[in-house]
Amino acid sequence: MGRTICSRGHSLLLASHSFHAILVLLNPRRIAIGEGYHGCHVVIKCCLLDFDAAELQSGNAIHVETPLNLTGEAINLQYYAEEAHRAGAFLTVDATFGPPPVQNPFDFGADIVLYNGTKYFGGHSGMLCGILAINPKHDLLTRLHSDRVYLDSVAGSWLGMRSLRTLELRVTRQSATATALPSKLRLFQHATSLGGVESLIEWRAMTNTSIDQRLVRLGVGVEALDDLTRDLQQGLETLRREAAK
Repeated sequence: MGRTICSRGHSLLLASHSFHAILVLLNPRRIAIGEGYHGCHVVIKCCLLDFDAAELQSGNAIHVETPLNLTGEAINLQYYAEEAHRAGAFLTVDATFGPPPVQNPFDFGADIVLYNGTKYFGGHSGMLCGILAINPKHDLLTRLHSDRVYLDSVAGSWLGMRSLRTLELRVTRQSATATALPSKLRLFQHATSLGGVESLIEWRAMTNTSIDQRLVRLGVGVEALDDLTRDLQQGLETLRREAAK
């Protein structure tokens, strides 16, 4: 795909899991990792994020996800950046749930930012890729390009270029619509994904019994707010009538 600018950093499109690319690039001996995407946890043996700062060493990494999947919690990136850099370690951030222009982790000291490109960057639920953005203060892009030669090749990168042209337009509208809906119950099409132009809802407890059954995740698309509200109200009214039978 070549060099592009994303979150004021140098970015690269990857066909494989972007967290795997980080491990190959940095080769850290130890990673402090918090909650978040389960795929990151299954590929490493790690300690918890509530670590003792004295345990960090040069070349180690702290990895956080913010906003957090599924709860949407925000992590104090500046705090973890300071802890990492004090020891000569890296702060890597999964910002899939907070893509540009909503969030820029580099403003708070992140060294590497990863995104699941299938979500907001792709925007149409039709592209499988990962994206890494490197803080310009690090001279890592050439190595990352070399790593990609044997890690994977990118097919259909033109889809990424197509989607980038509407990224700000889509994310800005999705964010505004989601902000306008917090006081209303929702009933969208049930699916695991998010970030596309269509609105989705997921009850994760259906597939993961460890998740609180009261938790429902919404992926707000670009449909009109009035249409979404009306559809949800109709769906809830149907549920109310069925429960009353």
